[in-house]
Amino acid sequence: YEWSVGLSLYDEPTGVFSASHENIWHHVGEERYMIYSIPRSKNLHNGLKYSFFVRSWYNESSYAIFKSPGVYIDSRPPRITYSKGNHVKETLGNLTKDVDFAKFGDEIYVDWTNKFPGTNTVGITMFRLYISTYPGGHDVHAAEDDLDPTVSRYLIPLQNIIPSTRYYANIQAYGKSGLHTTVSSDGFMIDVDPPEPGVVYDGQGWRDMEFQNSSEDVSASWHSFSDIHSGISHYMWCSTTETESSTCSIRSWLDVSLFTYRSHTPNPSLENGIRIIHKVYAVDAVGHMSVVVESDGVTVDSTAPMREDRSLFLDNIVQNPSFESDSFGKDLIEIEQMTACETHTITGWSATPGSCVWLATTSINHAQDGNSYLVVRGSVTQTIQGLEKDQKYRIVFYTSHLPFSSSVIANKEGFINVDGTRHVFLLYNKVQRYDNRQTSHIIMIWHQHTFFFLARSSELTIEIGSTDRSTGITIDSVQIQKNILHRDSSVNKNNHVQAHAVFVHDWTSVHASWNFIDLESSIVDYSWAIGYVVGGTQLQDFHSVGLRTFAYNRTLKLTQNSKVHVTVVATNAAGLKTVSYSEPITVDFTPPVLNVVRDGKGLDIDFQDTLVIIANWDVADPETGIRECRWAIGTKPGETDLHNFTRAEHGIWTVSQELQIYEVKDKTIYMTVRCENGAGLVTSRSSDGVRIVLSAPSANDLEISIMGISKSVYLPRDLFHGDASAVRIRWSGFRNDLGIEMCEVTLEGPSIEVTELVTVDTQGYMCTDFKGLHLKDGLHKVYVTGINSVKMRTETKIGNFTLLTKPPLKQDTRTLLLNWNPSTGSVKTSWDSVFTSDYPLQYEVSAGTVQGGSDIIQWQETRLNQLIFSVDKESIGPTGKDVFISVRAISPSGLYETANAHILLT
Repeated sequence: YEWSVGLSLYDEPTGVFSASHENIWHHVGEERYMIYSIPRSKNLHNGLKYSFFVRSWYNESSYAIFKSPGVYIDSRPPRITYSKGNHVKETLGNLTKDVDFAKFGDEIYVDWTNKFPGTNTVGITMFRLYISTYPGGHDVHAAEDDLDPTVSRYLIPLQNIIPSTRYYANIQAYGKSGLHTTVSSDGFMIDVDPPEPGVVYDGQGWRDMEFQNSSEDVSASWHSFSDIHSGISHYMWCSTTETESSTCSIRSWLDVSLFTYRSHTPNPSLENGIRIIHKVYAVDAVGHMSVVVESDGVTVDSTAPMREDRSLFLDNIVQNPSFESDSFGKDLIEIEQMTACETHTITGWSATPGSCVWLATTSINHAQDGNSYLVVRGSVTQTIQGLEKDQKYRIVFYTSHLPFSSSVIANKEGFINVDGTRHVFLLYNKVQRYDNRQTSHIIMIWHQHTFFFLARSSELTIEIGSTDRSTGITIDSVQIQKNILHRDSSVNKNNHVQAHAVFVHDWTSVHASWNFIDLESSIVDYSWAIGYVVGGTQLQDFHSVGLRTFAYNRTLKLTQNSKVHVTVVATNAAGLKTVSYSEPITVDFTPPVLNVVRDGKGLDIDFQDTLVIIANWDVADPETGIRECRWAIGTKPGETDLHNFTRAEHGIWTVSQELQIYEVKDKTIYMTVRCENGAGLVTSRSSDGVRIVLSAPSANDLEISIMGISKSVYLPRDLFHGDASAVRIRWSGFRNDLGIEMCEVTLEGPSIEVTELVTVDTQGYMCTDFKGLHLKDGLHKVYVTGINSVKMRTETKIGNFTLLTKPPLKQDTRTLLLNWNPSTGSVKTSWDSVFTSDYPLQYEVSAGTVQGGSDIIQWQETRLNQLIFSVDKESIGPTGKDVFISVRAISPSGLYETANAHILLT
């Protein structure tokens, strides 16, 4: 036998062996079987049919060729396609869509239609199906029978299926050669749990809205719905009102796919104040539904915050606000000199542990209100009772530096605690003190501080003090007043914000307060700014102060007479804003101009005879105007010991007050006026005083003198007068506080009587001249009566003088007697009976070496009738020395007569 292999298509072997270099036929003797192994260098072609050929030799020349039926070559497993949609999948019922999840009760089929293409020449002989927990496995279920190659769907039995476990369908396709291909599905799972509910937010933001400002839009967002098995396939959403929460009255249920937010425009628009509820539930891939989750609701607020106007402040509810209830206060100098800490018990107030508290009392104009204030090192507290819960209150108080030399810091800090909230404030510019440590010359610069608070209960404790316990501060005029508000849509936005500034030299603090309300949503933020124009931010950008209804800025440097505007923006929970402005604040670093305080109704008076004290003044402030003026009465400038400061009616700067006689009799009373301008700066000035004269002034100390007028070089003496045509009378002794306004002067003498009224000068010396007279020699009298400003007359004082118009008489028969004594070198001259007069005379003697000379003696005065003088003997020559003597007799009225003589000294 010989064998060979070749294509079945031919009758002889062809297509395997090459006749050119291989044997086509191979001898096997008489063997009747053969196995042919294809060499590595050869490959049979898939899809072709190959046969064994046997040549049987009967003799050497005859044979017969036999061919087997043949076998197709199929060395590859069944082919699969990867075209879209052709894969092994799980489907429900007659549906063709692949499912990954199902629930018990569903008919789940494995479908592999078109996964194995039918162009395979050899074809598929059968399918085998397995269910496993991993791809390609067969650990759960195997189909009992081989499946016909025409089958492409198979119903999966669910007896051994466990929920929440992923299972895979595995299909093995077998070819005719016995090779197979295994294809697995992407798996499926039985889901028995509904989705976990999540959270529904009102609005589409990342946080829940409580309010919205649009009435033409409803929107919601949600998150945290979950399904760890089949996953969420879509959400259902609807919206309704709070009053109709069982239905979906605004928007019916809507499938929103996998979107986690949705909005809707209702028709008609929603009413303001209505509350919207959003509902959402999730549906998973197998149809399980979560519970319906509702939002907490959002309120429609389409109106911005409403302005509230502050109509008035009620009475002050602080006990002993200006510290006037106690009378044991000490003077500032006394407090400064104390080395030990003391704590005065102040009515209505308590000192905190470790604090030093003194009550300072002064009659000088130091206190901001009244005559007393506190000096505090540490702090003081008071518990305020009778508050109305949820009502707004304003607290105003004044502080100043201590006027102590040990207080060297120019700027200090104080604080106030109101119901647990601490506010720190600054005090700028130390108290001025400009004379030898006298309290009457201390200038207290009071700083006003304003804060607001909302009462949370019927009582609260306030604490005011200094952060620096080594020196401390002063405190005065603490006021807490209820703030009465009213709502009115007509409130003007341009003056709604209450703003003021506190000016201390070149430092300024701007304070503002405001009131808004929102009936639908609450206000969530206030922001404020400061600028030179309405709405401007040149001085301060918008700063949020949270929900506080007041704010202040203590770091501004402003220009005199500039205008400052405060802008406040109120934002409600719905995002709507309302803007309000203050009236312009005029920057004014100059206090009011108060030049003079006048006693009396008109021009200033210095005396009066009534107990009603009247004063008037002129005050002006061109920048900010006059806010108020207060007046007080005391026995010294600036003091208030007779009448405390009282507010004057605005614009009427004339006041009056009746005092008791024991307070003012024969005293000088001073009116002190303190005026405050619109910027809070104060000017204080006192009148020059008015003396209360209730009885005629005294003339006990009055002295009258004649200012003598002479016709010669000699003045009259001893109440004599030498001019018959004029008399000058002078008097003094009326005290300045007697109020003598004029004097009545009468001249009386032989054949004359004349009277004049003389106005008193400010120096207390008074005089008058009577001229054009024709007086006769003899005694004259002068009568002086003082008249004060209230027309009371003093007693009349009398003075007198004697008119003498004739000089002494010289006796022609009498001459000067001269006697030279060489031994003593003296000359004696006498003039007894040379001159005669009815009045005492005074003599003036001169002697010289020439006629009229005075080189020996000059103008020697004497009341005697002789005079001895010395001559230097050495000056007498051999021929002697001439001495000329002159004696002048002078009358009391200054008139004189002269006698001359000559002597030769040898």
